Order: sequence, then C-alpha cells, then structure tokens
Amino acid sequence: MILLVTASTLRQVSGLLDSTTWMEMVARARPNAAWLQESGPDRDVILSTRYRAARNLKGFTFPCSADRTAKMEVVAKVATVLPTALPGWSIEDSCAPIEIDLLVADRLISHEFHPSDSTQAICLAPKRIGSMMVNEEDHIRLQVLLPGWQPDESRVQGQKGERSLARVLDFAYAEPWGFLTASPFNTGQGVRLSAMVHLIGLARTKRWEGVSKALVSQGVVVRGLFGENTRGVGALFQVSTQRGVSADFVGACEYLLREEREARSTVDPEVVHKLTQEVIRFAVTSRSLSYTDCVRVLGYVRWAAGLSIPIYQVELAQIDRWISALDFRSKPGDDSRGIRRASLMRTNLEPMLDRRS
Repeated sequence: MILLVTASTLRQVSGLLDSTTWMEMVARARPNAAWLQESGPDRDVILSTRYRAARNLKGFTFPCSADRTAKMEVVAKVATVLPTALPGWSIEDSCAPIEIDLLVADRLISHEFHPSDSTQAICLAPKRIGSMMVNEEDHIRLQVLLPGWQPDESRVQGQKGERSLARVLDFAYAEPWGFLTASPFNTGQGVRLSAMVHLIGLARTKRWEGVSKALVSQGVVVRGLFGENTRGVGALFQVSTQRGVSADFVGACEYLLREEREARSTVDPEVVHKLTQEVIRFAVTSRSLSYTDCVRVLGYVRWAAGLSIPIYQVELAQIDRWISALDFRSKPGDDSRGIRRASLMRTNLEPMLDRRS
C-alpha cells in the first residue's frame, strides 16, 4: 500500500505537533529541489545556475496595483492552462508558513513571496527542476534552477517553458520596449541569468573586493544569498545579469571560477583543515546557533570537502542540502530554531571532528 501525504494533510496535523517535530516531519517528507539532489559541473564554486523569465498578462494591472479580484483571475487563468502548457507541473495557492520557509530555502521562491491566500500561487515543476511564482512582482516569474554551472541548459529549458506558456497566454508586449514588467528595469527581454557562487577562497585571501569591482564594471550584479536586499553569508553570493542573457555574463562567471580556484590554490590544505576543525568544534559544542553562524561553518566544511581531505568525505550536494535545511527565519525571542540548528549541525559534523587535534 502506498501512503500519500499531501501538503494539506500536513497542515491539518501541524496543530497537534510542537514546532520542532513539525519542522522535522515536513523536512523529511518533502523532496528537495533538483539542484540539491544532483551533482553538477564546477559545483565546488558554482552551486546552481538559474534562468528566470518575468511575464505579465495583457489587459491586467501589475500585481502591485491590482485588486484582489484581478489577482484571483490571474491565478485562475494560470491554473486553467497549466496542465496543457506545462504537463506534470503542480499548483498550490495556499501555503503554510513552514512550507514557504522550505521553498525559500530551496530557492524555489523569493524570500519576499508569501502565497498564503488565493491571490497568489506557486507552481512546481516535476522533480522540482524549476518553479513559477504567480502574482509576485509580476504576474508570472518562471525559473529553471540547475545544479552547478549550466548556463546553456538552463536557458534552453527556461525558454521552452516560456514558449509553451506563450501559446496559451497573451503576454503584455509593446514596441519598441519589448515585454512589459512591473519594474521598468526588467522591461525588454524580461529574463535574467544568475548563479549562486561560493567564493571562500577570494574572501579568505582578501581578493574578493577587487574581483567584485571588476564584475560590477562589466555589468554583473552581485547580491546576497537570497538575492535582492540580502547580504552574502558564508562567502555565498548570487551573481546575475542586469538584464537579458549575454555572452559577457557567461565570460564573467568563468573568470570568477578561475579567480576563485586560483585563490584557493594559494592556501595550504593543512590551513584549511585547521580552520575547518576550529569552526566544527565551535558548532558541535554550541547549544544554539544562528543561521549566519551555521552557513559560515558549512562554508569551511564545503571548502575542505572539495580538497578531498579524508575526514571530510561528504558530497558537496549533501552539504548544500544541510544549508537548505537550516530554516533561516526565527521569531524574535524564540530560540527553538537556534537549538534545532545546533542539534542538526552536531549530528552532521561530529563525525568530521578530528579528535587528535
């Protein structure tokens, strides 16, 4: 017999469980995004590649100015065409806070998106290889998210999804501007290519500031771990095109790859091992840990694992799943999540503690 546990069922029982048990249940029941399940090229430096397209429906006000009725009509239109346009995709128009947190952590929705009622929706691709936010900043934000550095494949799959939607939805478009978006800055192609990068070598050798200035001068946008209005944590950043998809951006990322690997090569592996042991010891002896502290610790573990040091025999994708499981949101004065993070870090990292040092 196969037991199916749906999101609505989990929400119904959530009131019977304490927050920690509920978090554990959801975390174990949900599938990770595809980029967290699989390996990918150049993953030591580039965790994931994302292609995103912003589109709006002709004849409808942008979400920021639309009333409830108009937003619900947009959701209904998308729900109607989804089975035909994107077979196998699922739609959810009411998500519990814990579900939202987990989708944000997996980078399937933005940290400012809260689809808690029928005026917004989240659509998920099979195997969670991508997602679509309905009525975020624009009517549609479609994205494909692949593991490692895969700019061509993410673009191909993203454009395939765009074209499929365009056959059944009338997108707002006007010459000479192109596709119309809520932010004039995105108007035109309405697409953006980005990558999440781990630049711990450049940060450690104090070369990141110079490299970041070079990237910005080439039109590359550098943001924090969760995009706009967030900061880099644990040397994890998001770099993206200002608009569109260009060969310059691909070249900039490949330059970043070379610079990061060169920076890492200048640091003695024994130094990396010593630093990693220090942060692991801090983590496993802490009663409570902040999200920021956890990501900083796992950033060093990630570096050490990439060097194939025997004690850190763990796949990079596994470490990235640990980062995703940290549930970064906490209520003021509530330390339960900090305690839970410390417990997770202790379980995962104690086997890597070198007792001889």
